[in-house]
Amino acid sequence: MKKLDEYLDILSSEIYALLMKGRLLALVLTLIFSAASAIAAPNPKSGASCAKKGLSKTYKGKQYTCIKSGKKLVWSKGVLVKSASGNTSPSTVSSPFPSPSQSPTPQVSPSPAATPSPLPSPTITQSATPSPSPSSSPTVTLLTIEERWNATGSNALVVYKKWASQFKGQTPSAEVRFILSDSLWPEVKTELRQRMNKVIVFFDPYFKPSLPIYFIGGRFEDVDWACRELNRLDNGRDIEECKRESINNQKMIFHDSWGGGIRNASAHWYLLKMREAIDSRAFLPRVEHEYIHTIQQNQMGDFGIKVSCWYHGMAEYLGILASAQGNLDYFLDQRMWAVLNAPVKRPQDLTSEFLKNWITRASIPNRTGNQGNCAEFDQSGDYHDAVLAAEWMISKIGIPGVLKFQENLKDMNWNQALEKSFGLSVNQIYTEISEYMLKEIMIARENLWVKLKTCYEREPGPIKDPPGCQF
Repeated sequence: MKKLDEYLDILSSEIYALLMKGRLLALVLTLIFSAASAIAAPNPKSGASCAKKGLSKTYKGKQYTCIKSGKKLVWSKGVLVKSASGNTSPSTVSSPFPSPSQSPTPQVSPSPAATPSPLPSPTITQSATPSPSPSSSPTVTLLTIEERWNATGSNALVVYKKWASQFKGQTPSAEVRFILSDSLWPEVKTELRQRMNKVIVFFDPYFKPSLPIYFIGGRFEDVDWACRELNRLDNGRDIEECKRESINNQKMIFHDSWGGGIRNASAHWYLLKMREAIDSRAFLPRVEHEYIHTIQQNQMGDFGIKVSCWYHGMAEYLGILASAQGNLDYFLDQRMWAVLNAPVKRPQDLTSEFLKNWITRASIPNRTGNQGNCAEFDQSGDYHDAVLAAEWMISKIGIPGVLKFQENLKDMNWNQALEKSFGLSVNQIYTEISEYMLKEIMIARENLWVKLKTCYEREPGPIKDPPGCQF
C-alpha cells in the first residue's frame, strides 16, 4: 500500500509538471502571437481604413476611434491623451520601425492651407524592406495635394496658380443695390452680400461695370414678391410669366438662380428653398457664375444672341475660379465634379473626335430672336465639358484675353472673334480644345482620389451636402 501511495505521488508530480509545461507553452505562444499581432497591426491614421466600429487605439499621444463614414469604417481624428502629470501619454500601438531616437526625422512636406476635411491617404514612398539596422530606417515623404495633382500631368493648377487670387478685403468698384426679402435668413443675407462684393473685387483688375447692378434675393415662398420687384425694375416685366418660370425652376433643384440684363441695368436673382442651400456644392459658385453674365451684359448688351451654347462653360469655370478664393482643395473638387458628372453619356473609349463633334454642334448662338437654341446642351456639356474648353482658352490668352474676346463679339460674329483672339482657324481651335478636353477627362477618371470621399455619388443632391463637402 505504501508503494502504491509513493507511485501515485510520483505520477501526480509528473502530471503536474506536464500541466505546468503546457501552461508555459500556451503563455509563450500567446506572447508570440500578441507581439506578431501588434507588429502587423497598422498604426491608426485619420481617414485610413479600420476593421471594427468602436475600436479605439492610442498612438503617438492621440486616441483614435474606428467610426463609420459613409459606407466605410475609418479612423477618426485623433484626440490628445494626457497622463496624470499633464504630459501626452506615450503610444500603446507597437511599431515595426526603430524608435525616434534611432531613426532620422521623417521628411514631411507642408500640407496645403485650409484643408476643409480629411482626404484619402496620400502617397507614401519608402524603401521596400526596412533593415534591422537603426541607421537604415525608411524615409517617409507625404506629398501635398498640389504635388500629387501636378504629377498627373494636368494643366489645371498652372492656370489656377496664375489666375486665381485671394480676397484681401478691397472695396468693390461697383455698388450693388441689394433687394432682399425680410424673410431671408440673416446669415444668408450676409453671405450673399459678401460673395457678390468679393467677385466684383476679383474682376476689378480686368473689368469695372458701368451699368447699375440689382440683386434680388429671397426664399421660394417669396416668388410673388420677387416677381413684383423685377416688374418694377424691368419696364413692367410680366409678373405671372415670371412666377411660372421661377416655379418650374424650383421643381428641379433647391435654388432658382439667374443673372442677365434688364432695362439699362444688370440683375441677379436668387431664391432659395432652405438655409442649407447656400453652402451646398451646386450653389457655391453660383453668384460668381452669374456675375460673368453681368460682365457680358456690360460688354455686349444682349449677350444671348452673341455667344454660343457651349460658352456657358466660361461662366461656370470663372465662377469656380473666383469662388475658390485661394482654397486649392475647393477648386480641384469643384472642377472634378464638373468634369466627371456630365449628364451627357460619354463613351468609355472616349476620343477627341467625339468631343470635337460635340463642341462644333454646340457652337450656335444661345438664342435667335425669341427662339432658344441650346435645349440640347443646356446645363449638360455646357456646365461640364465646356468648363475644360474655358480652361484651355484662359491658358492661352488669360482672363484679360477672354474679356477682350467677349468685347469683340459686340461687333464681330462668333467665328471672327475666335480667330482674331487666337490667331488660328476655328477648326484648329476646336481641334486643340477637344484634345485638351480628352486629356483632362482621362486624368480625372484615373485620379478619383482628388474628390472628397464623403461626396462620392451625392450630387446634385442631397439638399445639404454631408460633412466634408463644406468649404
